[in-house]
Amino acid sequence: MVNTADNLYNSNLTLGSYSSGKENLPPKRLVRPSKYQCSPFDNDLRGPLTPSEKQLHSNIVALGKIEPDRRAVLVDKTSLSLGQLGNSFDTNGHVEAYVFNVFYRLLFRDNHPRQSKKHYFFTTIADYFLQAWTTEEGRISMRRRALISFSGAGTTLPLHESERLFFPSVHHEHWILFIVDIVARKFIFLDSVYDGESPFHMEVKDLMINNFLKTWEESRLRRMGFRNFGIEYP
Repeated sequence: MVNTADNLYNSNLTLGSYSSGKENLPPKRLVRPSKYQCSPFDNDLRGPLTPSEKQLHSNIVALGKIEPDRRAVLVDKTSLSLGQLGNSFDTNGHVEAYVFNVFYRLLFRDNHPRQSKKHYFFTTIADYFLQAWTTEEGRISMRRRALISFSGAGTTLPLHESERLFFPSVHHEHWILFIVDIVARKFIFLDSVYDGESPFHMEVKDLMINNFLKTWEESRLRRMGFRNFGIEYP
């Protein structure tokens, strides 16, 4: 009934709110799609930075150069140094994988997968999906780490009961986010630069999806019909 009501509401968006006999008048109110028809990845800009935020940014970058080895963040057993944090914030630097790992650990701690229905994986898992090894020993080590990660995540919430799985990844020094949306039955790639038709994603897409499927199957997890999932680039 809810879906029927949403579809009926969205099918009349262009009509607005009219009175009988006044069909040529403009809508009385602005209309927008139901929230259930909107992508969760479409967000408004956060607005301008405040002076205090700009100063904080400058301080972090400066401290990262003065005391690069000093620990800046510790979430459970996942840590981040001032140098790694400052280099990630610096306009001339690059985002360190440790930043994502600490942030994802914080998301896990603040909102357990049993409540959030989401799993956030460290960047090393996507490295395995993208075959970022240089030796056979490296491949074996990364595969073992991926299987252990899937198994460990499943102890907090079975992966097949999750709504979304998040895999941050870097390829050719460019960061993207690969999401397995189990509810929407889609593989989603969030990218601020390249679209789905770019040479970048022509290279990344099959590697990421096929090696995710391989890891899922080797972990002996429940079949989810992943091969029927769609692919989306919001």
